[in-house]
Amino acid sequence: MTCRATRTDGEPCKSWQHLSEEGYCLAHDPLRADQVRAARARGTASHKRNRGRGLATVPAEQLPGELTTLEDCDRWSAWVACQVLTGNISPQIAREAVLAIKEKRTTLQFLAGVERRTKDLRDKLAKLGREG
Repeated sequence: MTCRATRTDGEPCKSWQHLSEEGYCLAHDPLRADQVRAARARGTASHKRNRGRGLATVPAEQLPGELTTLEDCDRWSAWVACQVLTGNISPQIAREAVLAIKEKRTTLQFLAGVERRTKDLRDKLAKLGREG
């Protein structure tokens, strides 16, 4: 199920997250307009705080640890979202971080597939050696 609203470009809204009982996403729900205004105000205030200071970043010692496993990718993604929502890092930095996390996840998934295929081939070779 997706949002019942129509976007300003005439296309249907494709959002499926946080739908109200009436079937509207947060951005299109007239009953939650106050929430949207408050969220925008918080974002504007955070942006104004960071203006002139460059992009808000986090010192290395405050990062959430290693980024070497798929579980680490999940932890990092959740951490980045939390940091943006609390105004600790800028959306631009978050976008770059999310792209890096996504690339790491893709690499880890590819390597896991290679390891599986390699193990399967070794097992087949060992079986052939026993039969030969």
